[in-house]
Amino acid sequence: MFDYRHYVPVLKGKEGEFRALEHLSPIARDRLTPFIDITRRDLDLITKQPKDPIDVYLKKKAQKIHKAWGTTREIFVDVFDLDLDLRTSNGTHFLEFLFSRLRDFDVKAIPVIGLDRAEDNTYVDAAKQIVLIDKRGVSVRLLYDDLEIPTATYSDVNSLTRTLGLTKSEVHLLMDFRSVFENGLSYVADIATDFLANLQNKTDWKTITISLSGFPENLGGYSAAFNWYPSTYRIGSKGYPCFKKKKYSTISFIWGLRDMSS
Repeated sequence: MFDYRHYVPVLKGKEGEFRALEHLSPIARDRLTPFIDITRRDLDLITKQPKDPIDVYLKKKAQKIHKAWGTTREIFVDVFDLDLDLRTSNGTHFLEFLFSRLRDFDVKAIPVIGLDRAEDNTYVDAAKQIVLIDKRGVSVRLLYDDLEIPTATYSDVNSLTRTLGLTKSEVHLLMDFRSVFENGLSYVADIATDFLANLQNKTDWKTITISLSGFPENLGGYSAAFNWYPSTYRIGSKGYPCFKKKKYSTISFIWGLRDMSS
C-alpha cells in the first residue's frame, strides 16, 4: 500500500484536523493516509449528557470525513475513545453504523481494532462484518502494553487475524507508543527493536507503522519550553529502529516531542 516515505498522521476527528485535510494539495494527499480517532461526544453543560444521540453524532462525523478526504484514497478510522457498549436508537452496533454511513458516502474507510477490544465479541463481530463487506482489510492498533510482551502479542494478533477471516497481507499493524518524550526514545527504540526483530515474516503484513503519537491528551503539564517536531527517525533496512543510519525500510516513526529547555 505504501513505503517508508508515506506519512500516517494520527489525528483527532475534530474540526481543525478535518479542515487541514480538506485543504491538502493532491500531491500531499497521495503521500499520506490519515488515521482518524473519532472523539467522544460533547456534553451538554446543564444535563451533563451527550448533546447528540450516537447515530446523529456518527453520521455527522462520516459527513466530515467525506468532505475532508473524499472518495479516492483510503483512510483509517478508529473509535478508540468511544465506549464499547454504544448502540444506535435501533440497536445497531455503533461501529457498524459508522461504517455504513461512511459507505453511503463512498469513503474508502479501513476499520481499526486493538487487542484491548478483541475480547469484546460484539465489537469483533462488527469489525468482521465491515471487513467482509468493504474488503479493505483492517488495522490492528497495538499499544505500549502489547508491545512490551511481544510473544503473547504475536499469538494474539495471529488469532485475531484468523477470527476476522483475514490473512496477514490484509492487515495493517500500527505500533502506537502514544506521547513520547525525546529522552524516552531510547527505551521506545529498544521495545520496537525487540518486537520487530522477533516478528516472523515481517513482509507478510500489508503495512507496519510505528507511531510516537500525535499530541498529548492534556497540555496542562507542559511548559512553553516544549515544542512539537516531525520526527526524522526511521527503521533500518533490516526492519529494526535506526536513529542515525540513512538506510530506510517500509516503516517510519511519526511524531515525537522535543524538550527545548536543554
